[in-house]
Amino acid sequence: MAEIKLIAEIEKGAAEIVKVTISEFRGQHYLDFRIWVDPSRQGDYGTQPIPTKKGICLHTEMIPDLQAAIKSAADYIRGMYSSKMADPVEPVESPEETPGSEGQR
Repeated sequence: MAEIKLIAEIEKGAAEIVKVTISEFRGQHYLDFRIWVDPSRQGDYGTQPIPTKKGICLHTEMIPDLQAAIKSAADYIRGMYSSKMADPVEPVESPEETPGSEGQR
């Protein structure tokens, strides 16, 4: 069985978690965003989170397009809140974009 690398877990609600993973299938690598439910938080007897059908699986070659889409969404949201005091979305710089980070990894 191919290794699945957990990248992040994002709490979506009281009983839901979005798990971001990278996996391999037939020699290809995929980035998966999947909603998992925690049965113990729903009053069920199960204790382990269960994956749902809700999610999206993308070939890893699509990551630059996904990054651009997320940056555009963050820019749009920042524009929506530009007249407010706090910025709800903090910009994230990749190591390549950070001044003085040449050669660091």
